[in-house]
Amino acid sequence: MHKKHITFTVSSGALFKKISSVSSIIATNPIMPILENFLFEITPQQLKITASDIQTTLSTQMSVDINSQAKIAVPARMLLDTLKNISEQPITLHIDEESYRMTIHAHQGNYKLAGENPTDFPEDIVLDLAETHHIPTAVFQKALSYTQVAISNDELKPALNGMYITRQQSEIMFVAIDGHKLVQYIYTGMQANGSIDAMILSKKVCHLIHSLIAKSTKENIAMQCNQKYAALAVDDVSIITQLIHEQYPDYANVIPQTSTIQCIVGKHDLLGALKRIGIYANKSTHQMKMVIEKNKINITAEDLDFFNEAHEEIVCKHEGDAITIGFNVKFFIQMLQVVPYETLTIKMIDPSKATLILPTTQAEEETLLLLIMPIILQ
Repeated sequence: MHKKHITFTVSSGALFKKISSVSSIIATNPIMPILENFLFEITPQQLKITASDIQTTLSTQMSVDINSQAKIAVPARMLLDTLKNISEQPITLHIDEESYRMTIHAHQGNYKLAGENPTDFPEDIVLDLAETHHIPTAVFQKALSYTQVAISNDELKPALNGMYITRQQSEIMFVAIDGHKLVQYIYTGMQANGSIDAMILSKKVCHLIHSLIAKSTKENIAMQCNQKYAALAVDDVSIITQLIHEQYPDYANVIPQTSTIQCIVGKHDLLGALKRIGIYANKSTHQMKMVIEKNKINITAEDLDFFNEAHEEIVCKHEGDAITIGFNVKFFIQMLQVVPYETLTIKMIDPSKATLILPTTQAEEETLLLLIMPIILQ
């Protein structure tokens, strides 16, 4: 087949915006050299740009004034850096399919990029997915913000390396657990009937979706899934990703259903105290001691190796027995930082059982629950 030479003009800023939106999936040292490239697919009046790391593929499209077809793999980092340093202007792209070369003609000069054979790029994954779930963008953004603090990095426990999602009718639930912390966020305002048996989105994909959603102007995120893949559309970016195919742990058994000790405290009062106390904690254990009694919380941390010690007292509304309990102050701070509510209810049973952190009042149709495991005081 005769190879084509085609030329078309685009806005440098528009092209840079498009390639930037899919570039975050490109790995620094990919398992295949071809994955260091964008795949450019030109069809009449349209340019499709794709990036992939094998497990996840991102693609976006833009209109171009051309009636030809062509395909080329273009070095991603070189193209990004070039367009980043070109002022907004019309640029002309010339693609030579025979030599796999792209030339950029701009006011400042000409730039030739040595591309690669596009046939080496991973083929598109075609999914037979009938049901589409329209998740409110604000809900998905909250779920990602809340749960990322508890997604594990332990490669020996791959099921925990992502966010667990399940849906039954009007209720959709998001969960993350890493063995020390748990976050569960439930939204009960889904409009249409539908179900998701269970799926686990990888941590990398969660970060990626979170950054895309932050710029989204759409009311809903469209998502489809089967047992192996999920497909999402965030504005003009399409995402197809492999799911983590592991059995998620029975996290519900970890969540205490009753409590004998409860205190209500201002989030910023507690968070500020923990940040100051954490400076003096042992840098290996991050251990702190919390004593709750008589409508106050006494917090202490010390590092005996360097004779550092700190103590603070904050007020709370306390019900139940007094308790002395230990926590990793670093983990506790991480949990509090994702909570958007001003007043928290902390529920406990004893120093060896999981502690719940709940917003004292929550938004309608939403339930946020955080859990942190205590540590044995040394």
